[in-house]
Amino acid sequence: MVDKDAELEKLFGSCVVTGEASVDDNGLVSCTGDVRLAQDLHMLPVKFHHVAGYFDCSNNALLTSLQGSPKTVGKWFNCSIVPELKSLEGAPETVGIDFDCSYNASLESLKGLGRVNGGLNITYQRTLPLLRCLQAKYVTFDPILPNHPVERILNKYAGKGRREMFWCQKELEDAGFEENARW
Repeated sequence: MVDKDAELEKLFGSCVVTGEASVDDNGLVSCTGDVRLAQDLHMLPVKFHHVAGYFDCSNNALLTSLQGSPKTVGKWFNCSIVPELKSLEGAPETVGIDFDCSYNASLESLKGLGRVNGGLNITYQRTLPLLRCLQAKYVTFDPILPNHPVERILNKYAGKGRREMFWCQKELEDAGFEENARW
């Protein structure tokens, strides 16, 4: 049996939460509002199920994993400026609006990136496989890379499903971006 009061105490001790939070019998936390994590966490303090608003674990120099992130986020998910983050494993399966994982220089994989119903904001790296970006409706690079061919190619196919992935892959390869043309 899960001690629901203890889980809520861990949550409120390390996060700013708006709205009501609840814990189910499996120990998963849901919130009707927003969640902003403290910036000195090595890992998420509880396991989340659903956050109706935004979920922000950005600017966290100690965080190494997104394990425990909500399965669904109603609005924005922000894991930008998390320098030790190597993959997006554990990220939400669905994000209602935008997903920001920019300024993560250690990011080696987008494995774990789910469906994004809005935009994906990411920092371009020549060796980062980018075909998973197509799960978002559109892609932006931050910092901005004016007229960058990879952003233009990704946005041509973004949000159109896996079938279009092969066309995007071919176009990236033809443009000389073989490293980015991977899932």
